[in-house]
Amino acid sequence: MLEEEDKNTVGYRVKQIRKALNIKGKDFAPRIKISGPSLSEIEKGKYYPNFEFMVNIAREFNVNLYYLMLGEGDMFIEPGKYTNFGILEELLRNSSHIRNFLYYFERSDIIRFYILSQFKQKLMLDKEMIEKEIAEFEKDGKV
Repeated sequence: MLEEEDKNTVGYRVKQIRKALNIKGKDFAPRIKISGPSLSEIEKGKYYPNFEFMVNIAREFNVNLYYLMLGEGDMFIEPGKYTNFGILEELLRNSSHIRNFLYYFERSDIIRFYILSQFKQKLMLDKEMIEKEIAEFEKDGKV
């Protein structure tokens, strides 16, 4: 039986999402672009997933990021709701992990340079996808 604090982890919520969808780990993992063993480690709380993992779950299964990261709100949302970035702003204000990141990012030139160089590299790799998403937002009048 899980302790109360274990129920307040991202891993626990990932498992609850998977169970609610009635999907086995071996079928769930490839859909969010990770291996089965990695999914198991996350669900057991041995590994804290990165933001990309959480966004993959949110997009693939219409999961509420606020629920996934903080355990608040509904588990699932309406498809297409991610065009409203208010939820991400709320996460920035409320997540201790993000607050800690911002603290060190603001105070360390080395960390800031490293993060921004990694971000630039990722943007260059995903340039076509990003330009396509921007064009869709502009077409739909959401920008």
